[in-house]
Amino acid sequence: MDENRTMTKRERKEARRLEKLANGSSAGGSNIFKWILLIGGCAIFIAAFGFIVFLIKQDQNKPITLASTGYVRGSGGVTLVEFGDLQCPACKAYEPFVRQLSKDFKGKMKLVYKNFPLLSVHPNALLAAEAAVSAGNQGKFWEMHDWLYDNQDSWAGLTAADAKAKMVSEAKDLKLSMDQFNKDIDSSKTKDTVMATENEGVEIGVSATPTFYLDNKKIENNPQNYDDFKKLVSSEISGTK
Repeated sequence: MDENRTMTKRERKEARRLEKLANGSSAGGSNIFKWILLIGGCAIFIAAFGFIVFLIKQDQNKPITLASTGYVRGSGGVTLVEFGDLQCPACKAYEPFVRQLSKDFKGKMKLVYKNFPLLSVHPNALLAAEAAVSAGNQGKFWEMHDWLYDNQDSWAGLTAADAKAKMVSEAKDLKLSMDQFNKDIDSSKTKDTVMATENEGVEIGVSATPTFYLDNKKIENNPQNYDDFKKLVSSEISGTK
């Protein structure tokens, strides 16, 4: 073909059509490449997210080391640890379950109670924990602990002074040395004892009460009835034999 010849109208139209096809093909290829990158990126993100969730679940199932502090009821091969708030209604609701477990698994399960007062929502929780610790200094922790839960409605909504008066009255009924009890309940050492288990709970991720650990493994979803709780403990006992 003569390169110096002027293109006819038909030839110019055909050339433009071929140019558009070429450009369209190039753009289409670019779009396909973008979609491939997008889909690939999403797949990588989903895989990475799934792996992170898997690691978190694996970590949650790992036993942790809990401090030996706390108040012990019973003895046995497995240990149920409760981080509890004596003013917490949910803790009160679980208290019958916990007491029945101690009876049903007597000699097979040890219960450890750790004070974890939720100070921001339960204004008398710290005072109640201090009362229980003060009674515990005279060997009556569990008696005061049980009374505080059983009579929670009678003191939880009172002013601190009135709530304390009820706790002092109960200490008298428990035949405690009142000089010692009154000294202990106002002592910074008693508060430090309560806050030690509070801080332990915070460090291991406790954020609500009651939170339970069975043989150092956190119970992620608290059983909703006693039978389920009993099965959980029974299974742990069977697994340790």
